[in-house]
Amino acid sequence: MIKVFFRCEKDARIIYEWLCARQSALLYLDQCFQLIEPKLLTIDPSSNQEVVIEKLVIPVLKDYVLMYKEQEIMMSILQEMFFYTDEEERLQIMAMIHSVMDGEREGIPKKGFFQSKEELITDSLQRFIIGNVTFTFESFMQFRLKDYVKRLMYYVELGIDEYKLEQDYQDLLEQLRHVAATQAPKANCIHVVHDEQFYFYDEQLLEIKEEQRKHYREELVSYHQTLYIDEHVIQPLLAMAPSHIYIYTDSPSHSIFFTIQNIFQENVTIRPKRNFNLVYENKYGLEVDF
Repeated sequence: MIKVFFRCEKDARIIYEWLCARQSALLYLDQCFQLIEPKLLTIDPSSNQEVVIEKLVIPVLKDYVLMYKEQEIMMSILQEMFFYTDEEERLQIMAMIHSVMDGEREGIPKKGFFQSKEELITDSLQRFIIGNVTFTFESFMQFRLKDYVKRLMYYVELGIDEYKLEQDYQDLLEQLRHVAATQAPKANCIHVVHDEQFYFYDEQLLEIKEEQRKHYREELVSYHQTLYIDEHVIQPLLAMAPSHIYIYTDSPSHSIFFTIQNIFQENVTIRPKRNFNLVYENKYGLEVDF
């Protein structure tokens, strides 16, 4: 017989219900689970104990840890080891952690581990639940899942780094928005064409050459000496502070356009690159030559 004690009645009840549901799906196994007390679960198969453990007990406990305990463990790590005491801040970091775990953060390739999180839990359970055993669920979590918790720690640390980078990025955006809002506009609108390089045109569709852009950049930096940002695109736009920016590109997901939109917000319109040729040809009767 296997006996599992729980500190929390909810844990015992849900795991018992999951075991019963999984047993019903596997019609060849007899019912062998009982919730003797609100916090005591017994597993007493009359036969096929190894099959019951392998097909029922281990998968259910593994899924429960992943679904109900994983976030709880990482939230505890954030609070107790990294001293993030504000719940809202911890939730924001958790969002970063999940995006890292799912491989969604640019610049952080999904690391290939020898074993997945799921396999780490399964291996721990297979080594521990052998024959008749009595244990508390919480003690198993604390002492037998160290490799799994170590893996979660890895993701927590990456998530914290990404959270800090995001905070720095948001602070920079606020600074740049302030600069854009306080600059005297030097143009009503600017057209930016992305064709491997970036080309700037004023509202008359006359190209703003590099020498002129350099003059604008230097003027901007003389007033904002700690403004460490892209000097080829964002600095000239901040210096000119146009009322509206039209961007023509076939790569709208380029990261620099995301930043421009975050700075100038509703004053940015992104269009396909061919649209600039149409506008230019309509005005001058010629195709633009980049």
